[in-house]
Amino acid sequence: KLLNQDKNNIKSCLKEANNFIILTTGRAGTDFLQSCFDNHLEVASTSEKTISLPNFIEDNKYLLPSSSDVFAALVVKELFFSFAPFNNEMEDWGISKKDNYRKANVNSFIECLNYIFSFEENYTNSLQITRSIILAFSFSIGKDISNIKSILIHLHHINKLSFYADNLEKRDLIVVCSRNPFDMVASGVFHWQKYWNNLNFYDYSVR
Repeated sequence: KLLNQDKNNIKSCLKEANNFIILTTGRAGTDFLQSCFDNHLEVASTSEKTISLPNFIEDNKYLLPSSSDVFAALVVKELFFSFAPFNNEMEDWGISKKDNYRKANVNSFIECLNYIFSFEENYTNSLQITRSIILAFSFSIGKDISNIKSILIHLHHINKLSFYADNLEKRDLIVVCSRNPFDMVASGVFHWQKYWNNLNFYDYSVR
């Protein structure tokens, strides 16, 4: 159950924390960059890219605020690899279910997000909804929300920035990572072969 102090910390964080947005042209190491901040005491983040959140929010924001509990439950599915990272067979993070790796409490996440969406200002636009989701996830893994100064949004693809552009402020930080085009192609081919092989999608006889 959310304590009054938790509620105060959540409201204060959503008001004061800036946005820290990571963009990339692809294969530029932004997953590693995010992982460097995931456990930072002053950064709220999920455990994966939030590349699909824009489309998810567009498709499901009609549920707010009347069915915020249903919306929150759907977010759990959308951020499946954040809540159950040991199931990511494609990228093979090497995480076991027994590992104490950013373990999220689903009930705490849903309760927190429900509370956040009880205030209209937290679902007026897609950026606010995204911030709310990420902060609720950080709460669900036991982070001290009173320490949070930045909310990390790993959009990955540069074209996704337009989804939030109208609501960004001067205090927000945007980091764009790029790489030599030839290196990107080589890395992409190597890693996607590995991903497809992990999921038995890639046929090595076709080469």
